[in-house]
Amino acid sequence: ISKAAIVEVIVQDVNEAPFWKSEQYTISVWESSIGKSHGVRDYQNQLSFLALDVDKDDKDDGSSVEKWGTTKGNAPPCLTKCNYTIDSVIAYKGSSTVGNHPKSLYSLQEQQTFYNISAPAYNFEAMDRVVLKVKVWSRSSPSASADVTITILDRNEPPSMDLLPQIALNE
Repeated sequence: ISKAAIVEVIVQDVNEAPFWKSEQYTISVWESSIGKSHGVRDYQNQLSFLALDVDKDDKDDGSSVEKWGTTKGNAPPCLTKCNYTIDSVIAYKGSSTVGNHPKSLYSLQEQQTFYNISAPAYNFEAMDRVVLKVKVWSRSSPSASADVTITILDRNEPPSMDLLPQIALNE
């Protein structure tokens, strides 16, 4: 004996978190450079610091799902419809963390197709790298994070000498 039944399955779309093309990004800056905006490079040395999002409402280009298929790397960019923030900043000298380095010293600048990061001037003798954790989210989605490592390049500064106080000598 057998029975047949029709089962209807309704699949509801959820707002997936955006994701990063790379989990690690880098910037190299010379010490003592006046704070400015720096291009962030991915593992292929390309300026492509932005998240991708598979949700049709979060895409910047209005493309259809058919345009990019199911491969995550082909997902459309989420530049203006996503929110980006610097979540944490950790400064290092060698393998040790050094002092308090406030997030307020950094900012994200939206470019035409990616983000740059504005950073302060650094002193290599005090720190040789800084790691920023940048978080992205869209609408009510979960967030995704990526690390941006700023490598500080040492300059060969000219030597300096503290002047000694003048001393009067008797003959």
